[in-house]
Amino acid sequence: LGSVARGFEYTHSVLVIIIGVIMQGFTVVILSTILAPMICTPHPNGLSTVEAYSGVLCWEGGNHNSMLALALAAVVFPLGYGSGLAYITWNFSSAVSRGDVSFLRQWGFIFFRAKPHAYWLPLVTLLRSWCIVFSIIPTSAIVQTSTLTFLMLLWLCLCLSSRPY
Repeated sequence: LGSVARGFEYTHSVLVIIIGVIMQGFTVVILSTILAPMICTPHPNGLSTVEAYSGVLCWEGGNHNSMLALALAAVVFPLGYGSGLAYITWNFSSAVSRGDVSFLRQWGFIFFRAKPHAYWLPLVTLLRSWCIVFSIIPTSAIVQTSTLTFLMLLWLCLCLSSRPY
């Protein structure tokens, strides 16, 4: 029974790492897809359509309501990943101080890029990515450009002041 339990623990750790790496890589894509029904293009007749699906009228019911309901249901994935990442980040320093090797082995894929003093970097990187995705919602190019410029300058200042790499 002991070898079966250790085998399950190892398999569970590997599965968590695989799912975590996939979520790290595809969080922005998933969130962009979820937000697609909210990005509308106005037309001269006063109506607006979903930018990605020009045949769907925004905020007029029908298909758009279905798209919004699916997007609301799908937002569980990135929010779940973000809250899990926040929880793991919150527990990182206590796990390191008590020498919890299994914690570091299981969640090391999150923290490997940053120096130990910047263990918060993956969470801040995720929040930055989410802000970049949300910045495409306004239809004004000036607002989008200004928001992205501000975010990148803020990121640059954070990296220069903390030297996380």
